[in-house]
Amino acid sequence: MNASGWIRGVRWGVVVLIGMAAAASGDAIREIVPDGERITNAIVSGDGSHVVFTRKVGGATQVFSAATDGSDIRGLTAFTTDSFTRIGSVSDDGTLVAFVRVTNGGSQIFVATSTGVVRQLTFGPATYEQPRMNADGSRIFFVGGNPGGVLCMNGLGADRRLVSYSPAYAQLGNCGHAGNRVGGVVSGFAGDVGFRVTQSIEYSGRDRVLPFDYRYSTPLLSDDEAWFAATTPDPFGTRLDLVASDRSTATSLVFSSPAVKLAQLSADGSRALLEIDGAVGISSTSSAEPWLVAAPSFPVGDATASNDLSVIAYSHARAGQLHGLWVLRRDATSTDVAVHRDDDFTVVDFTFSAPGDRGREYVAALSSATSPGRVLADGRVVPLDASLGGRATAGLNRHRISGFRGFLDASGQAHGAVLLANPPSGDAPPFYFPVHFNVAFVILDPSAPLGIARISEPLPVTVWLRT
Repeated sequence: MNASGWIRGVRWGVVVLIGMAAAASGDAIREIVPDGERITNAIVSGDGSHVVFTRKVGGATQVFSAATDGSDIRGLTAFTTDSFTRIGSVSDDGTLVAFVRVTNGGSQIFVATSTGVVRQLTFGPATYEQPRMNADGSRIFFVGGNPGGVLCMNGLGADRRLVSYSPAYAQLGNCGHAGNRVGGVVSGFAGDVGFRVTQSIEYSGRDRVLPFDYRYSTPLLSDDEAWFAATTPDPFGTRLDLVASDRSTATSLVFSSPAVKLAQLSADGSRALLEIDGAVGISSTSSAEPWLVAAPSFPVGDATASNDLSVIAYSHARAGQLHGLWVLRRDATSTDVAVHRDDDFTVVDFTFSAPGDRGREYVAALSSATSPGRVLADGRVVPLDASLGGRATAGLNRHRISGFRGFLDASGQAHGAVLLANPPSGDAPPFYFPVHFNVAFVILDPSAPLGIARISEPLPVTVWLRT
């Protein structure tokens, strides 16, 4: 996979490409459903504790729940006949699941609890779809009815009301934490050629419309309902827009790939989970840096994450179907990157994270290569061809390094930086050249074998400097 084609975004003369997230070490990636099994979809709960998904058992599609560490896999439904079933949303704690199931010829909305109690909330002859539940499941937005539109009801199926009339088309994103708003794309009538995007469809029935065409996107809200995000085709690829609820702030990022899907927005709107060219990425919504990508050996489908994007689930997309389910925990060990530039240096800032090792000593290192790495006496490998203690290999030794040894703070984080000397600028046309390196870190613990408790995966980084 060629990372250089993924992103188009130049700020202060620097383009940063990060090919694969140093997502986790040890057992941070777990296979919840084997690759050979087909699922319909999966959603991670807001707190990251559970993932809910569908799979066929005994000839019938059922809703399942599992802890994201791979334990406590349980069936929440026990349907005796097969029918199309798709999960729409899950409560933040993973105890309530809203899903659609076709029954008596039409799709209806159901809610299942973690104890296996299933309740049908809507009934025909009209059809209803896309249930979007708020954090505690007390309010659900959904689509359907006759003549059609976006509706809302409480978690028991009562207090139903029409909040946006849209008989031709409606695609809902997610519901905000409090359940006051939901993101969506709606069209007014079947004959309309234009679409309108509601920055939010409010429980009071008021739409906030944006003058953009997002018909190919699923608009999303931040958890606090303060930010709206959506993608739209762009002459250069795909544009990601982030707009404040009061429209006071707007940011646009352009990715060179046309195959970019906005999968999720973080709770505060600062980051976006993306599917791009068959991989999973995390992008800052304020700039095109950092760019973190988890790239499995198969094309990814239906990526989903916790509110803070620390727990990510994805499936194998093959021939239009989803197969298997994997959960990636970025809260085991991870490395995030941000870049800025001053007159003399381009500064690459690293955040080393290991929440389970708060207060422990860490050592990070850089290397031009990751193989064969440094083999420890017990067989473990530090995946860098560099000495620990922050000393880089020959290709990087002219650059300055700071913060590559110290102690993790109370949140399990530490910060390091690499200062790359800016090349001299002249009157000639701009020229870009790459600086490649990898970064990894270890957690020290005197009681662990060889004094090393944990080893992160390497994070490859390419910084394109502009003359």
